[in-house]
Amino acid sequence: TQGAQGIQGRQGIQGHQGLQGFGYAQLQGLQGNTGTQGLQGLQGPLGLTGGSITTSVTTVAATETNVVSLAVTGDVLAVGHTYVIKAYGARTGTNNVSATFNVRVGTTTSATAGNIAATGTIGATATASALEITALVTVRSTGIGGTILGSSTSHYNGATVTTNTTTPVTVDTTATNYIKLTMKSGVTNTYTFYVASITMMS
Repeated sequence: TQGAQGIQGRQGIQGHQGLQGFGYAQLQGLQGNTGTQGLQGLQGPLGLTGGSITTSVTTVAATETNVVSLAVTGDVLAVGHTYVIKAYGARTGTNNVSATFNVRVGTTTSATAGNIAATGTIGATATASALEITALVTVRSTGIGGTILGSSTSHYNGATVTTNTTTPVTVDTTATNYIKLTMKSGVTNTYTFYVASITMMS
């Protein structure tokens, strides 16, 4: 006969489950420093206030005399800059001769120095009358050999005369220049200017 079945052995103890790993979120990089502020731009050239007379100016006979002037530094003169010259006055004397006015541009204040950018003539007449002069001069090119060109209009004793200059004159725009209105009266006639100015229009 078959013997009795033996007793089943005990089940072995189950091993412990291994520890689960912990994931780590990636760290965010540090924010960079704010950059330094840029340098401030250069200040533009100082604007011109213009030149004018504060006392009357009298021109006598054949002596060319300054009526009004404006000093313009080399860092201001630029292509396209236009200067307007205006003067108001009157003549005494009845000598029947003409008179001449000029707009000169040069590096000295002398009434006879500098190239003539604009000119005009008061026609010969024996009549003493009021006078108005208007002129414009424009910078055409810059540098040591820069150029400037102008034109003028005068009103005297009911006559209007406009003179156009067609050839620019040379001016050294790297230096300080004086824009001057000068007047040469006719013999024995006297012109007195009560208001005169030079300003940069553009």
